[in-house]
Amino acid sequence: MLIPAFSISRLPALLFGHGQIKQLPALVALLREWTEALGLKRLGDYGVLPSHVDRIVANARGNSMLTNPVLLTDEEIAEIVRARL
Repeated sequence: MLIPAFSISRLPALLFGHGQIKQLPALVALLREWTEALGLKRLGDYGVLPSHVDRIVANARGNSMLTNPVLLTDEEIAEIVRARL
């Protein structure tokens, strides 16, 4: 499967229509498809355990998170990490 070029500048148009999240289910489905097509491993494949989640969350506030346009709570970050174990 070929993955089409995607410009981050298209993301708002994909997600928001008239101020409301519109195409989120389509985006989630596309990301799942890409994950499978690319054979992306889960964090657990790299030895990350549920017991590591708190440490990952505690160290998630630097670097790229400083410019993340979406502010995530610690619980949201933990949920994302747990979902990828």
